[in-house]
Amino acid sequence: MSESVRSGAGRSNRSRYLKATGVLVLIIVLAGCTAPMAETAGQLGGPDNQTSPYEEVTVADENELTEEELGDLVNRSMVRIETLRGLSFDEHVSVEVISREEFAASTTSGPADDDWENLRWQALFVIGQDRNAPEVLSEALGEGVQGYYSPAANEIVIISDGDTATVNKHTLVHELVHALQDQQLTLSSPAETHDGQLAFESVIEGEAELIPELYLTRCGVEWSCIEPEGAAGAGAAMETGVQLMLLKPYERGPAFVDEIRDQGGWDAVDELYEQPPESSTQVIHSELYPNQSPTKIDVTDESTGNWSPMDGPYPETLGEAAIFSMFAHNELFTTTDPFSYSHPYSDGWAGDAFVPYESESGSADEAEQGYVWEIEWQSEDDAADFVSAYERLLDDEGALERGDETVSVPDGPFAGGYQVNQDETTVTIVHGPSVGSLNEIYSES
Repeated sequence: MSESVRSGAGRSNRSRYLKATGVLVLIIVLAGCTAPMAETAGQLGGPDNQTSPYEEVTVADENELTEEELGDLVNRSMVRIETLRGLSFDEHVSVEVISREEFAASTTSGPADDDWENLRWQALFVIGQDRNAPEVLSEALGEGVQGYYSPAANEIVIISDGDTATVNKHTLVHELVHALQDQQLTLSSPAETHDGQLAFESVIEGEAELIPELYLTRCGVEWSCIEPEGAAGAGAAMETGVQLMLLKPYERGPAFVDEIRDQGGWDAVDELYEQPPESSTQVIHSELYPNQSPTKIDVTDESTGNWSPMDGPYPETLGEAAIFSMFAHNELFTTTDPFSYSHPYSDGWAGDAFVPYESESGSADEAEQGYVWEIEWQSEDDAADFVSAYERLLDDEGALERGDETVSVPDGPFAGGYQVNQDETTVTIVHGPSVGSLNEIYSES
């Protein structure tokens, strides 16, 4: 199962952080009506209890729901989702409220591959060697986690900092959609790469964002809706590259799912779970789905000396969305729609393979790291556009020429040697701690 964490800014004033490592769908910064610390139980939405999508929910205080009122709201929301989606819930989804102390006590963090994460974000010139990428992401989230959907328990849990929790209708519907996906479709991704996982998450999160939008457009027109006075919560500040990468499923995903729905209705959306997009490119450019699969790239290990590929399921794929985010973060272009994820510097991506390397040494503290990143483009012009932008990025980092296609960034968070080679439609980037290390990491460099 996948785990996604969302913070507050961006689409509908909410930013989100996505991480595929667990079984929870986590939420950050909810806003809306509040409910006492309690659990709804034994209540079923949908036709099983004859609830109507037009049914009125009577509440004494729209900003502080009782346990019974919250249960009624959940039931009615489930029926309305069924009406919009054409799928039925198999079983009731409970909503529980717990304190932050209870959440902290029940949460354990699994082992993180810091080396891989650090190198990935370094390769994108977003989080440099002076910072730890997992820590940066964790700090961006801070204490903002407000709740999650648990597939294992089939429940939505709201995390409260006091005696009540703030529940936004968009968030409630979003998480109920995840429950419906879990019951009728799947939350399990078949993807083996980061970019493939991002594409799959664009389906599940895209639909979970689209349906609340369809739901809320009926409020006040066809359906009566509870409209509490809660102000939107303040979200964690995120730097551009982090925000673009982590928001991609939530910003581009809904448009992709809606485009597929326009072509073939909800049946076509159902098929996305059986045959999900294979790359962020297919989500960004929906006309390429499902016929244009990413090019498979096999990076031959050419390392010598003390260098060797890191242990792991490599090569990885960073993808078009990552390349777009890299250039946007470093302000190599301006755009009126930063969440389009489309620009000539990244358009034309056909596939990539990223292999992290490390050198053997007597001390782990002294181990050095580098990478080979090979990117295939659909045309030589596409490849040349990328190389031109990438060389500008290196120039902005103070790169000094050190030979044919080789530069050195003498200091700063992205210091080291870089070699950029274009061979027709293929671009190969080699990075190491020094220019001298490049040939040991990749002897063809």
